[in-house]
Amino acid sequence: MERYAKVVMAPRKPDPGDKSVSIFLAGITTSTGEPDWREVLTNDLMNHRVTIMNPNRPDWDVTWKEDFSDKRWEEQVWWELDMQEAADIIVFMFHPSTDAPISLMELGLAVKSKSKRIIVCAQDGYRKKGNVEADSGTCRQSKEGTRIKVTPVATPNQRWWAESEMRRLIQLRNSGESWAAIIAQFPGRTLQGVKQTYRKRRFATELQMEKEALAATSAGPCLTGDDAKKSS
Repeated sequence: MERYAKVVMAPRKPDPGDKSVSIFLAGITTSTGEPDWREVLTNDLMNHRVTIMNPNRPDWDVTWKEDFSDKRWEEQVWWELDMQEAADIIVFMFHPSTDAPISLMELGLAVKSKSKRIIVCAQDGYRKKGNVEADSGTCRQSKEGTRIKVTPVATPNQRWWAESEMRRLIQLRNSGESWAAIIAQFPGRTLQGVKQTYRKRRFATELQMEKEALAATSAGPCLTGDDAKKSS
């Protein structure tokens, strides 16, 4: 059988010109002792014209720090946020082996979007299953386990941001353009999505500037006792 699906592993990004339906595989990354649900779902979707975005990082180990001081972690965080925002469909998987608080937070953010299809599976025994049902309003699991069938959906125009688009957005907003004028420059994107993208980039820029300022201060000349007296 011919295979159509494209699989994009973190931290790579899909081709900006790719118009196929994009699917982000959210949910647990903890080993459960069972077949990897992402591999199972990916194999089931290989004969569909979709782009599958998988956040799994085989290189993640104990040396990673969940802090912005670790560039690997920072890259992963921004990648996941950007790809979830860009995805047409987000699939969540919750397993009894972990409460998965980060995935619960991501689900809460995802269900607020009106332009996405959210597919959720919370297995029996998952302690926070009620929270999942409250967030999503529905939870389905087939008798075969973690096999989720995705029905075809129309592909929205919303896509991940090219660097040139990002620079244009920042330039427009920083020059004082209204959000109404800015959204007109990006057909197919929602006002909420454009605002979120701008705020994330601005936050990242400010954080980098603070780091550089701190580094410059730390690297500044240190006056000796005599030098300090001369300068006073």
